[in-house]
Amino acid sequence: KKKKMITLENSKYEFVKVGRFVKSKAPLKVRFEGKDDEVTMELELCHEDIKKVGECVYLVTVDGVPVYVGEYSRTLESRWLRSGNYIWHNKDLLIVEEVKSGKRVDFYLAKNVYVMINEREVNISKSIEHDILQVEDLPWNKRNAKVDVSGVRRVSDFDFLIGA
Repeated sequence: KKKKMITLENSKYEFVKVGRFVKSKAPLKVRFEGKDDEVTMELELCHEDIKKVGECVYLVTVDGVPVYVGEYSRTLESRWLRSGNYIWHNKDLLIVEEVKSGKRVDFYLAKNVYVMINEREVNISKSIEHDILQVEDLPWNKRNAKVDVSGVRRVSDFDFLIGA
């Protein structure tokens, strides 16, 4: 069964669907900042081992429309999951709202976050996330994500430095 793919319109990065957010059958009781609370959302993954995927860029869609892009450094589990598959993330209130209103909220991971440099594979997740934020207009990402690069130079601009 072929997994669902999505390609971002402007930046052209490809993402593969790995799960979706669902209301949990039983809320998870937690203590947060000294108060009792409960977590009501779970990330239902297409395979348990997806939790172990290392540094990557992720995409959240609502009814098929990309709304949020982010990046994590260690594993998917350490970034998104609180206990089992219950989610613990600063966007979870928006996710809860959309799922409760009957919308489908899916979770994708970037298909490829590696480039070869000096004959070594280097993970460029942070750069990919940054690049996407420059050219895509994703409603859940902060409005000030775009960076003004006018007047910014590169080392390679300076011939005397690199002996061109």
